[in-house]
Amino acid sequence: MLMRHVHPKLQFTHMLPYGAILHDSGVQFVVFSRSAKAMRLLLYDEVEDTEPTEIIPFERETDRWGDIWSIFIPGAGTGQLYHFQADGPRDPESGQWFDGKILKTEKDRWFVHYVGWGSNFDEWVTKDRIRFKKK
Repeated sequence: MLMRHVHPKLQFTHMLPYGAILHDSGVQFVVFSRSAKAMRLLLYDEVEDTEPTEIIPFERETDRWGDIWSIFIPGAGTGQLYHFQADGPRDPESGQWFDGKILKTEKDRWFVHYVGWGSNFDEWVTKDRIRFKKK
């Protein structure tokens, strides 16, 4: 006779793949973040592009599993340029922020370089993404 039982706590026996996972009909984009409150996938056509071709927000209810954010993009393939963009708590004492230096200003946006990161992570951001340090 089969008996109902409580499922054991989820355990992983091997490292999960993160990044871009190629499938026959598209790409699964996967990233780990314990403290992100929102996640976006930015897609680019060319390495030189300073603006993404497309910004795809992750849906918190359907694209997040614990601390893992995952989204499938049909039609994406080998060579797709991308990066993840996360929003989360600002808690410098706990290391939860990225120090940035504003390199350029243009109307209501700023071109930011993140200290300690390569220039390929530099990006234009809007006011909702800027948090000025208190003096």
